[in-house]
Amino acid sequence: MAANDELAALTAQLSSKATMRFGAEPYPSHYLQRGREEHTDLVESIIAQDLDKAYRTAYKHFALTLEIIKEAFRKSSVGRNPSTSGS
Repeated sequence: MAANDELAALTAQLSSKATMRFGAEPYPSHYLQRGREEHTDLVESIIAQDLDKAYRTAYKHFALTLEIIKEAFRKSSVGRNPSTSGS
């Protein structure tokens, strides 16, 4: 990482929150290629200082993360009785 302690700390904090403290997003294999492409597009947009493209790419990527979380939640809820779980 860059020699910027504040940036490194902020990056670690954001990563921890965004990944629910997993350290890495729990991507199922069928999402990996899309995630990699979005990471590449995001980095390229930032380097090119194309804020609009970077914003759109980041938005799509966070939408992917939400999709993955929803899928994981659905899978974890299969067969559970909603009236008794969580109490």
